[in-house]
Amino acid sequence: MASAQSSSQHVGSFTRNPCQRRPAPLLIYDFHMRRVITFGTFDLFHVGHVAILERARALGDHLTVGVSTDALNQRKKGKNPVFSQQDRLRIVSSLRAVDAVFLEESLELKESYVREHNADVLVMGDDWTGRFDFLRPLCEVIYLTRTPEISSTGIKEYLQSPDFLSNPPLR
Repeated sequence: MASAQSSSQHVGSFTRNPCQRRPAPLLIYDFHMRRVITFGTFDLFHVGHVAILERARALGDHLTVGVSTDALNQRKKGKNPVFSQQDRLRIVSSLRAVDAVFLEESLELKESYVREHNADVLVMGDDWTGRFDFLRPLCEVIYLTRTPEISSTGIKEYLQSPDFLSNPPLR
């Protein structure tokens, strides 16, 4: 004859019947998600854009991307992007590496954007080296090297070159 004692298990400092549901453990995490933020125009989206966004994402748990508005590009570069800000926002937001996107309206608001998005790390291309070091008391600032031999400007120049116009590649 089996006793009640034999059908029970000793767990910690109490005995429970194995048929009873065990209460869910109380889980307390002291976990801080490392949030990364970066910015760009992302016009004529190319493999260099993918590379820098994947490298930025690898530096943390969450990647937020500020996509420059058309007006910001007009002020900064004196020209409009090929693709509208809504199209560029949609392209960037569709990437697996990207968790959130927003429209960047001014270069002078970087500090506000870092604060607003609770960023721990600001990632920029190395063409901006030193320009955002003033944010170091607020977050880590990392400048990543750009993918050599590719840029949206280079693509635009190639598409307008005599080489391309006289002999466009067929794929």
